[in-house]
Amino acid sequence: MSDDGHPNMHKPTWRYEFNLNSVILTVTFLAGVAGWGVMYEQIRGALKVHDDAITALRTDVAALEAADRLAEPQVADLRWRVTALEAAAKSVSELQRELAKAQQDMERTIGALASDVRVTREVVQRIDRQLGDEPARAKR
Repeated sequence: MSDDGHPNMHKPTWRYEFNLNSVILTVTFLAGVAGWGVMYEQIRGALKVHDDAITALRTDVAALEAADRLAEPQVADLRWRVTALEAAAKSVSELQRELAKAQQDMERTIGALASDVRVTREVVQRIDRQLGDEPARAKR
């Protein structure tokens, strides 16, 4: 107590002691902040690379769409040509079938005519033999 009767108050003295947990927490916090900073910069760099790639892809897609628009009339023309060729090929194959059938019919008819001519010749020869027509034989 002091002379006037009040209790003496003293300023506490500062002790320069380090608590190990405080040091570890401080170092961990600083390392975490530094790690977040590095990670943030890497993310920003990766985003920049991706933005550039997306821009390049958009340019490529726009070029492909323009080429597609230019090729569209040619593709339509080719589709029409292919359709016309398919129809022509179909009609040609139908005509070939009809020609083959007509040829078979003609072969049958020629065969029938050949047999008719053979029969007619035999009949004429028999008639000649029965009549004894010598001049007809000499003409042959």
